Amino acid sequence: MKHFKNIARIEDDMAGNAFQVAGINSNNGYSLEKIWMANTSAGQNMQLKYPETEFVEHRHAIIEDDGIDLVLISKHSEHNLEILGEAIRAGKHARIV
Repeated sequence: MKHFKNIARIEDDMAGNAFQVAGINSNNGYSLEKIWMANTSAGQNMQLKYPETEFVEHRHAIIEDDGIDLVLISKHSEHNLEILGEAIRAGKHARIV
């Protein structure tokens, strides 16, 4: 089973209902490297929760980053299948959560 070290999440829900990423921390070998949120005000709140994580201005900063192994995508978005396709075409493992 492949272990993913560098993880990013894409939150395209404009309502700002950010999903939780349980169990992803440096203590268990994972690193939440980047987050993109369509709702920037919700993103500011998430920065307080994940201060070591880079918040990016566009989801392509995650998709195009060769250092990201796994992309977690919000299931709340109407665009989630489009984003999933982008991640897979970029060679990422991706999961809608």
